[in-house]
Amino acid sequence: MRAITVVVSSLVLATSALFGLHQSASAEEPDHTFEIKTAPAKGNEIGSLTFVVTPKGHWHWNKDYPAKLTLTAEGVTFPKTVLKQQDGDFSMDKDAATAKLTFTGSTSGAKDVSVVGKFGLCDDKVCVIKKIDMKTKVEVTR
Repeated sequence: MRAITVVVSSLVLATSALFGLHQSASAEEPDHTFEIKTAPAKGNEIGSLTFVVTPKGHWHWNKDYPAKLTLTAEGVTFPKTVLKQQDGDFSMDKDAATAKLTFTGSTSGAKDVSVVGKFGLCDDKVCVIKKIDMKTKVEVTR
């Protein structure tokens, strides 16, 4: 299994400031990490993608915000390409929010997957909208 972890702080702060969103985390204190774990599709087996958002410090996942992740890829088929908190696609515990998805591939090789999404984080004073726009690769072997 391969994992990519992104610590989000200064880039999100700059984007939030540009769009006038409130943000109280500093560049030294990221408010969350976003991790993508992948397991390859081998032969007739299905592969998997797991997305994990872990709030940091005093932040917590906003279970009331309609979180959503949208995936696009060529050469990979997903049972659904949009994961929504409202549809029960995210599971939450005290430490993180997780969404899991399986995939199959039509041909062997590394396939690019784009992930775009948004979710909410809150502290005791304010809730903020966070945006994700990143790419990962999944492996398909035949």
